[in-house]
Amino acid sequence: MATSMVLNRGGTPLTTIDEGADAVVHVITSPDAGTGQYYNQTRPTQANEQAYDLEARARLRELSLQLTGLE
Repeated sequence: MATSMVLNRGGTPLTTIDEGADAVVHVITSPDAGTGQYYNQTRPTQANEQAYDLEARARLRELSLQLTGLE
């Protein structure tokens, strides 16, 4: 989506804001959508492999706590 976060970092939007909004509304309202799922637009898919790595998740949490001063 052509959001300021994407554009300010020099990214190229893959979808329009309307397409992104449609995908969000679909996931929110779909009776087939479940919690804990990852979506590519409106299709359930797998997250990046690292998202399932318990050690990587623990490192990310620790680093996040340090960087935000919440540790």
